[in-house]
Amino acid sequence: MKKAFFRIAAVIIVSLLLQSCFEIKEIIKINKDGSGTFSMVVDMSEFKVMLESFSEEDENVAESPLAEEEQEYEATKSRLEVIEGISNITFLTENDGYMITTSFDFANPEALNKGMNVVYEDENAFGEYTLYYKFKKKNFERTAANNMLKDLESEMNSDELDTEDIDLSEIFSDVAFVNEVTFTDRKIKKSSSEAIEISEDGSTMTLKRYIFREDDDKSMDYKLKLK
Repeated sequence: MKKAFFRIAAVIIVSLLLQSCFEIKEIIKINKDGSGTFSMVVDMSEFKVMLESFSEEDENVAESPLAEEEQEYEATKSRLEVIEGISNITFLTENDGYMITTSFDFANPEALNKGMNVVYEDENAFGEYTLYYKFKKKNFERTAANNMLKDLESEMNSDELDTEDIDLSEIFSDVAFVNEVTFTDRKIKKSSSEAIEISEDGSTMTLKRYIFREDDDKSMDYKLKLK
């Protein structure tokens, strides 16, 4: 996912140098027994609309920067298939390839975390994996073990993309990472972060972070107490 993100950012910087908007969404649905569904959505639909406004004919719109991800799907799928507790692996492209969703079902928290390590390319040579989520009984936590937003911001400011003279906070002010968690048969009692929005029915929480806004907190860790 990080590699895809860097490709997207580079294409936008080089080709348009205009304010743009796209979102990366981490969506999880969790059942009371610890099973559920994970989805990673990279949505550049608004970028496509912006490109179309600069094109006389729709067919002249540039190919989606996400197109290369389709070629890598089979490799990702094969790595997910060997993880115990993961099933129903899907890869969906929409809106002419400007929206890509990778999803899988997980049987327990361990399977979820191992699957996310594959999607985020966060595995290491020692067979260890990052714990993104911990949940048991009435306690649910997204850990600070891997802060992707700060890593992405750091990489985008690296020499590889030569962004020294570019104000990323202006160009990418609306680029956001959205974390959405829905509890299918539980309600959220309280959260540790004021930035979290909880749905009226209490079943879904949403945390939205703007990656390149200097005044926005980049932390993704939080704790929830469930009813």
